[in-house]
Amino acid sequence: EGEGFRPTASTVKEIFTGGATVLLRIAGVFSTAFGVLAGLLIVLLIGIFFAASPETYRNGFLRLLPVAKRKRVAEVMDETAHVLRWWILGQMVSMAVVGSLVTVGLWFLGVPLAPVLGLISMLCTFVPYLGPIVSAIPGLLIAWSVSPTLLLYALILYLVVENLEGSVITPLIQQRAVKLPPGLTIGAQMLAGVVWGVLGIVFATPLLAAAMVVIKRLYVEDVLGDSLQKPAVRESG
Repeated sequence: EGEGFRPTASTVKEIFTGGATVLLRIAGVFSTAFGVLAGLLIVLLIGIFFAASPETYRNGFLRLLPVAKRKRVAEVMDETAHVLRWWILGQMVSMAVVGSLVTVGLWFLGVPLAPVLGLISMLCTFVPYLGPIVSAIPGLLIAWSVSPTLLLYALILYLVVENLEGSVITPLIQQRAVKLPPGLTIGAQMLAGVVWGVLGIVFATPLLAAAMVVIKRLYVEDVLGDSLQKPAVRESG
């Protein structure tokens, strides 16, 4: 009979080192996910407090400004709030469309728990780029548990829906809602993602929309004296 496998000290060290590396990576993923969720929760709570009594915060901020500037700043704040409300509405419409498409598609393919998976896709659509990838994982795993063929069909469905969401549904809805150039929006999301991570990607579009209002009203109109109702360059002759 053979002596069997006898692990050496170097082998044991490699096993423990590899296991520790895997555990650290898993912990890093969970810490990032919890960090994003905590950040979203904090932003949500702040939004609830502001929505519960917006006039209190608005008037408090205006009292910090010179009396002569308060009316103009109040107009800009009201316009910014209007734009952000339209952004939220557009985001909700995009989420509802994606959730409906995923639910109907998975139900047609025969994937179990199609409504639940559609709800997950709807909620994850709020996070650009990363959300659709995360939302597809549960559906693909459930489809795989049924058959490899169903996994392939479900993968095709998710790819089609998410490509429609990223290139057609969300850009068209948001362009009508907040009138932001798609190229500028993508650039802002990339920059915010580099600086602030996932939360930056999530809130890049509303921050850009608010910044556009402030720049147009307080800089282009008030500082430069230009009217946005007129063309930037007049044709001569």
